[in-house]
Amino acid sequence: MRGYSINEHGIPFFLTLYIMILILTKSLLEINSDIVMDWLDHYKAEYAVITGDEFLASTTMKFYLTNTTEELKIITEKNKELLLHTIKAVWFRRRMEEASFQFYENLDLDLEGKQGLLGHLKIEFLRFYSLLPVYLKKAYWLSHPDKSSLNKLEILLMAKEFGLTIPETLVTNFIDSTDTESLKPTETYITKPLTETANITDATRRYSMLTKVVDQTILVKNSLIFPSLIQKCIEKEFEIRTFYLSGKCYSMAIFSQENENTKTDYRNYDTENENRCVPYKLPKSIERKIIKLMHALKLDAGSIDFIKNMADEFVFLEINPVGQFDWVGLHCNYPIEKEIATHLIKKDIHEKPAKNKKTLVAETIGV
Repeated sequence: MRGYSINEHGIPFFLTLYIMILILTKSLLEINSDIVMDWLDHYKAEYAVITGDEFLASTTMKFYLTNTTEELKIITEKNKELLLHTIKAVWFRRRMEEASFQFYENLDLDLEGKQGLLGHLKIEFLRFYSLLPVYLKKAYWLSHPDKSSLNKLEILLMAKEFGLTIPETLVTNFIDSTDTESLKPTETYITKPLTETANITDATRRYSMLTKVVDQTILVKNSLIFPSLIQKCIEKEFEIRTFYLSGKCYSMAIFSQENENTKTDYRNYDTENENRCVPYKLPKSIERKIIKLMHALKLDAGSIDFIKNMADEFVFLEINPVGQFDWVGLHCNYPIEKEIATHLIKKDIHEKPAKNKKTLVAETIGV
């Protein structure tokens, strides 16, 4: 049901929108969401899309709570009220554009602690946004805001427990004689953030936090450093990006070592000399370990990075629950967005009695 209606007095009134699938994403530069929606349209599935940016611009959300009742209402910019009790499947893709807070950053505040205030406003917004997963906790979630950022160290420990090879890793805030002996001058080591990468900008430049080679001359013995993650650099044959979806692995080999710009981190993209990327099939033994790890994490989707080293070992690096996957499908001709769309439709159908329209959709996608 699209648009809104006008009564006899020419006044628009709310349409109730019966939806089964909800997509939570951001307003701009999210091609994955757009292609999945194209497939949902193809299958004539009923869905709605909410972007985090809209909650600061056009869409309203109200949570009513008393000792006897609770109700969450969302009214879109076109005066549609989403009936949240009809939602049986949710795909969390992204929260919002960071630029959506630009209005607040440009406020004319004569306040030394302005940045602290802006940080608080962002935390307040995230708590407001969390009403959605709290209220829709009985729905099926493909990815979840609470798991959009994982603890890298916990994931490395779990990967090791499930039999995956991991890099030699040191996490410390103090370099002592033992460390300087183990960090051999003849070896190369890298460092990367313990959390997510961030972009820092000033008036003239933009700085990205990517994987960098450690300058060992600055690792002074018996010296405090800022808490850091240091790993032995792996001599690689190629890198592997795997997109995982509900027990299936879609993998791509990335020959990043052939380019000096991307040799340490393929995210240091060279648009003039792009890495060669080809379809790749991981060994069944590795895929089984991935499935066990993802089940333990209760993740039905995520992007996983490996390195195939010169000793033919598959070295696990990390998991990004909301990582990019459109380029994996594009380079390897994998129908990932189609699979996500059909996965959501199947979850929706299996969560409630089928209607004629939904039965037709189920037959169309072969459920």
